[in-house]
Amino acid sequence: MTREQAKQAILTALKDCHVPQRSHFILPKVEKRPRNPGEFYPLEARQKGEQAVLNMSSLEDSLGNLRFLHVRQAFPLKPDAELIDVATHLAQSFVFAPASLNGSPVAYWTQIPVWFILTDVGGPTGSLLNQDRWLALLDKANTGDVPSIELSGYVVELVGHEAGLTEPEALSLLVDSALDGADYARMQLYRDLTACSSGSLVDAWVSADAQAGSAEAELTLAQTLYTKMLSSGSDAGQTAKISELLHRVADSPDKFYQLWAAGVLATEPGLRDPAVALKVATALNAQPDAGHERDPDYAELLAAARAANGQFASAVNSELTAIEWARHRGWNLKSMQSRLATYRAQRPWFGHLCDCQQIAPDSDVGL
Repeated sequence: MTREQAKQAILTALKDCHVPQRSHFILPKVEKRPRNPGEFYPLEARQKGEQAVLNMSSLEDSLGNLRFLHVRQAFPLKPDAELIDVATHLAQSFVFAPASLNGSPVAYWTQIPVWFILTDVGGPTGSLLNQDRWLALLDKANTGDVPSIELSGYVVELVGHEAGLTEPEALSLLVDSALDGADYARMQLYRDLTACSSGSLVDAWVSADAQAGSAEAELTLAQTLYTKMLSSGSDAGQTAKISELLHRVADSPDKFYQLWAAGVLATEPGLRDPAVALKVATALNAQPDAGHERDPDYAELLAAARAANGQFASAVNSELTAIEWARHRGWNLKSMQSRLATYRAQRPWFGHLCDCQQIAPDSDVGL
């Protein structure tokens, strides 16, 4: 199949995509947000001219807690650490009513955009990528310049309709980016196509990117294998493959993906590796990522990993620390209290820490 044929096949599948509607499903609703997000812009960063547009992603659990908050996408690709720290705290100040399915609350991934822009002079990201620079970038992309295609496609994914492109133009750019090897585009298309049972068109991308060491692709592939295993009722060697992928992610340089993979290795029956989970959890708690000091998710991981290794007294202490930090954030503590009772009863926690049935984050598969 030629490149153009592959592109048209994907575009046709996206056009014909009909995602089954979940009856009586209601998205999360913002109940409280910061009155003036601009006040959070650090003075020193302003003076240095540091700017960033960040898409913060969080799993809003069935109790309404914003968990596993992390930078999903950002422009520039490596923002100033102080801006990440402030964006994390800003996102934590949002309060949501949880999503619901058939009247019952369910966990759901929520996206919170945070912008640190000095002036708004037009263009998808103001002075960070003003209108003239944006149009010049699109012109280069239209000539087939691969770096321009990938960067402009990434910007469109980050800011959506504010890029000023029509939906067909945006999809065409996304597919071109994916065909040129951009992993963000490949993963987005895979999620979109999988939702309408057309993921086979781009299955090879996920495998290739996972083989190349992309933590997101590794977890996405693990999720695919996990879902197939559950639906078929047969292991067929899938557990070993999923475990290998989780271990690779737990050893990745990305702390959020490490946190997520170690949580699965600490708690998921059939996939548990208590020793590795504890090693990763200990290292993460010694050096939390930007914006994640006194983070309940980090402390809960350490508690679960310690309990998985039979260190129940230490697990209780870590869970109490997680509860203390969560109380300061106004979280509903019901699930955490349940885990605390489990550790006090000298038992490890089995299942998931995320109030979901997922191997991969940033996905609502199975919700």
